[in-house]
Amino acid sequence: MKQPPDHAASGATTKANKRVQGSGGNHSVTLSEFTAARRSRIMTWKPLTEEELHQILNSAWQRMSLPQRRLWEAIRIEPQKWASHPYGDLGGGFWVVALPGETVVWFNDIEDGFNRSNYTTHGSIGAYWCNQDQLEWTIQSILDSIETGATTGLQAGPPQPLSP
Repeated sequence: MKQPPDHAASGATTKANKRVQGSGGNHSVTLSEFTAARRSRIMTWKPLTEEELHQILNSAWQRMSLPQRRLWEAIRIEPQKWASHPYGDLGGGFWVVALPGETVVWFNDIEDGFNRSNYTTHGSIGAYWCNQDQLEWTIQSILDSIETGATTGLQAGPPQPLSP
């Protein structure tokens, strides 16, 4: 396989062709290649079907502890699509799977993970998060909040523009 030239060594690095080292350290791509791959993924993205969601939910249930399963059974709902403008517009919203109190547990099929957000209007997710959490992690976070009275877990915010 032909290796691309090492632009950093030649001094010919620009913002468009700057090499980005992979997390494993065994390969690198240019920023342009990375951006093209990301665009390709976005262009080929399709919303998650309800059947695919049920497969994810069933797998998560298998991994849950007994306390997590008990809470899940108490708060879960039949999956419903809820709005989240603008990020959920293309897919007709995101799948909501549980309603604990004034929060909603939903699956972000763009980022491939579960999130928990507040809501004030039924059918509309309050805050967009891009966590890539497993359902049992989100359920455990709710259990921890009930036990301690404090919100736990980190939340990854919405996309941010890249600086030039």
